[in-house]
This record gives sequence, structure tokens and C-alpha cells, in this order.
Amino acid sequence: MSDLPVEWAPDSDNLRWKVEPPAYGTAQPIVSGGRVYLTGARGVNGSVARTVAALDVRDGSLLWETVMFEGQREKKHDRFGSYSTPTPVTDGEIVWAYFGGYLAAVSRGGELLWSTVVDPDYWSTTRYGAASSPVLAGRAVIVFRDDEWGQEGEDSQASWLAAYDRDSGEQLWRSEWQDTCCSYSTPILREREGQLELILSSTPWLLGVDVTTGERLWQLEMPSIQVVPSPVMAGDTLIQAGAVHDRRIIAYRLSGFGATTKGVKLWEKERTVPQLASPVVYGDLLFTVSPIGVLSCYEPETGRLLWRERLAKGDYRSSIVAGDGKLYVTTIGSITAVVAAEREFRLLAVNDLREISESSIAVAEECLLIRTRQHLYCIERGSDAART
Repeated sequence: MSDLPVEWAPDSDNLRWKVEPPAYGTAQPIVSGGRVYLTGARGVNGSVARTVAALDVRDGSLLWETVMFEGQREKKHDRFGSYSTPTPVTDGEIVWAYFGGYLAAVSRGGELLWSTVVDPDYWSTTRYGAASSPVLAGRAVIVFRDDEWGQEGEDSQASWLAAYDRDSGEQLWRSEWQDTCCSYSTPILREREGQLELILSSTPWLLGVDVTTGERLWQLEMPSIQVVPSPVMAGDTLIQAGAVHDRRIIAYRLSGFGATTKGVKLWEKERTVPQLASPVVYGDLLFTVSPIGVLSCYEPETGRLLWRERLAKGDYRSSIVAGDGKLYVTTIGSITAVVAAEREFRLLAVNDLREISESSIAVAEECLLIRTRQHLYCIERGSDAART
């Protein structure tokens, strides 16, 4: 990722293209092999059709759109989010998309390869809608759904994690449990000597899971409630930053691997903590943003605060995106602060598309992809290069 833009506007010269997506959604775009993949949803005869579309990254032209399935509307208790919130995942040849009750795969050419029901009770038990994105781990596509209500709620369900064969959609394993709740976080992978394990956040634990069996290998205390941000790793330091309730940043040093993993708590913070926005580790620095736009920079291993600055007024829910030595930090109102990813605060630009944006920015071939409710923008480096 190099030569990424710093400044832009709805009519700027460095706008490569702007298109209306074929279907509405809030999932982050993904990019592979010159194509942008978007999930979306649209109403069809009282139900909802969930789709995946492919666009040409050069000009934004629509290459194809495939309906993955049609089904009923889930009960959502929040105006934010959509019927297409989880971000899809691809290996360049196949795209896997998760929409809550269903998981499906589509080829690079737009052919629906398979679609499977992963949670038949989802439509009657969901509270805020699906948010956790699928994870590709070897031959498996892994999906996580936590109990949304808590153990005392009358609608409480078991939390579960399930793996599906990437080529056939056949379920490889499914693990269910009753001792966690309320997470909308996307798990991450940890690798050592060619072996993988999955790390997920679910109140009251940070969990390590075997990707081949779904077995819980280890757990560490994580008291925050209703976790949305994903955990991050900085070397052997595992960091969970933020949640909706009882927010905190907590860091552990991990040693060992798999069932031998041990965690030593390094530090904890309770000020200016993220609520929904995932943090980012870039180089040797950790960056977080609070709901009202307080951007903080830490040393990941020590928790030492290097700087803390207030950005433009707004509601910060999208994940921080980093690349080319820059941080991109965006509000729901599509105001994006571009900040140098350095040990001293340096604001490079503040840009405003003047639209509502509930998606995180994506990076593609020297271009930023910004999804709003109305458009998908592709913004490239322009005449601003000489000014930064």
C-alpha cells in the first residue's frame, strides 16, 4: 500500500470514480485481483434478497451481481447496521458471505457455488442483526455468533462457532457453549510454525480456539460487555480495546501456543476507550478512537500513552484503517481525519463527503474505497501529493 490519498472532496480531481452500489449494505468493501466485492440487500416481495456484487476497480463498472439467498427480515433493534453488515472474505477465486442465518459462496465469475443455513433460529432470536464477519482458515470458513441477550434474558440462546468446508459448504464442526454473551466482534487468527488458532472476544473471556475442531484451548479475563471491536495482536501482545458497556483496553502477553498458551496481564486503561471502532496496530504503535473522536496512540507492550488528540466532532463507529504511513479515521457523517501514524501527533487533512457512512474504509491499488449510503467512492492520490 503506497501513495494513498490525503485530501479529497465529493467533486475533487482525484476522484477516480463514484457509483451507486446495486444493493444497500454497510459491510466494508473488499478487493482482490482488480475487483471490488460488495455485499448488499434489497426488499423483494416482503422478504430480503442478499447479494454479492463485483465491480471493476479501474472504473467502478458492475461486472455482476448474484443473489445469494432470499429470506425473511430479522428483528433489528437499532437504526444503524443493515441486513448486510458482516464483511465478506475471499481467496481471490471464491467469495464467502455471511448474512446471519445463511453462509454462501460465489465464484470470481459470479456463479453461486453453495448456500447453507448456519442458524435456523437466527431470524426469531436476533437483537441487533449479524455483525461478526467470516474468517478463512485453511480449508474452513468459520462463523461466530454469540448469545445476544445474556444468560438471564428470556430469548437467550447458546453461543456458537462453526466451520464450513470452503468448497462444498459442508459443516466441518460446530461448538456451542453457555458461558458467554453479547459479542459482535470478528475473531482474528494467530499463527505459529504453520499452525493456526482463532482468538475471539466474548464477555467475560478472550478465547483461544482450535480451528480444526472448535475446541476451546485457553481463556483470559475480559470483563467488558457487548464487545464490537476486534482484538489485535502486536507481536506476542494481545489487546482488546473497547465495548459498548464497561469499556476498557486490556493487554496480555501470550506465551506458548494452543493448549499451552499462558497470558500475563500487562496493562489496562479505562479512559477514552473505543465503543464500536476496532483499533489498529501499525508498526510498533497502537491507535484507538473513542466514540466522540478522541484518537490515542500507545506503546502496545507497555500501555504508555504517547499522545491523545480530539478529532472533528462526530460519531466514530468505523474501524481505523492504516496504510502508507497514514491513519484514516471516519465518522458516520463521512468526515475522515488523515493522521500521520507516528509517535507525535500530526494531522494531515480533514475530508468531508457530506454523506452518511456506516462502513469502514478499504484500501485497493493506490485507491481508497469509501462506502456511503448512496455511493461507493474510489479516491486516488492527486495533486495533494506535493503538499504533504
